[in-house]
Amino acid sequence: MRRAGAALAGLAGIPAASGEKNLRARPAPAGPGWQRPARQQGNGLNVLLLVSDTFRADNLAAYGSHWVEAPNLNRLAGQSVIFEDAYPEGLPTIPVRRQLVTGRRVVPLHSYHQHEPVQLPGWHDLFYEDVTVSEVLSEAGYVTALIADVPHLQRPGRSFHRGFGYYEWVRGQEIDYYAQAPRKQPDFLDLYPAEYLARPELNRQFARDGKSEFREFLNQYTANRKRWLRRGGSIVETTSRKAIRWLNENHDQGPFFLHVEAFDPHEPWDPPAEFLEKYLKTPGTHSWPEPPYSDVKVPPEGVERFRANYAGEASNVDYWFGKILDRSEERRVGKECRSR
Repeated sequence: MRRAGAALAGLAGIPAASGEKNLRARPAPAGPGWQRPARQQGNGLNVLLLVSDTFRADNLAAYGSHWVEAPNLNRLAGQSVIFEDAYPEGLPTIPVRRQLVTGRRVVPLHSYHQHEPVQLPGWHDLFYEDVTVSEVLSEAGYVTALIADVPHLQRPGRSFHRGFGYYEWVRGQEIDYYAQAPRKQPDFLDLYPAEYLARPELNRQFARDGKSEFREFLNQYTANRKRWLRRGGSIVETTSRKAIRWLNENHDQGPFFLHVEAFDPHEPWDPPAEFLEKYLKTPGTHSWPEPPYSDVKVPPEGVERFRANYAGEASNVDYWFGKILDRSEERRVGKECRSR
């Protein structure tokens, strides 16, 4: 054991006999470093940030659409400042969230292989020197909490939970490694017709690590769905219930910053039946959860179901975000906090 300890110390570049002394004498690393945000005097207002991934603005009445039923978000829009010409500097999921939580420009976009199904420029972790809004508000005396089900935020090393005094990951979206996918894959004929599944173009969307397999995606997704359905009818329901519970337990701990992230209505689209039937009274044999990202001919059955699935998920998000908004009003979130 003594020899092993000496060997490990040597590998680290620290002589075994005087490791502690050398550690203290080692110079600080070169390059930029994280700096604690300046302590500021907050205005005493609680902050509730709700983010819904892939919720199209043109599904809301505020932007001229009345097809998707979204009474709660429309009600919020009626009480809010509406941005009609706001455009994100960068998309999609990770680049725009790095900008959202740090206020920094999206560029430079780094590109390197990661432990992540998506291998695209800009999907890198937060920089070490980044200062997040949660860190700034923590220094201003805020209680901070993050409740999120976006799988890409949860990847090891991403660090999007930095600065939060409380954070909770809700697992199971898309191809999050949440459930153990079976070695023997199902036939997926409840999801798509056999002739559609046979189309090789479907594999282009999921090419990674030398593999191009739509069925691998479906295998992980269906395993995840089987597991998360034990918790409730949708993942956004679970996420919203956890946010409501946090509000119930912490509404008097203000000022606070509660950041809620919902991946829905991002695909795969699998809304609960009560929301699907708003847009499709008689669903067909196949559920059509994942739309193609390539030039694939989709039969009319699939087109109709894709549209209804997405609209149903959007209404589901509206319903559960409405529950959060109702509870925030009951708990007077947004009113000036006088407990400081």
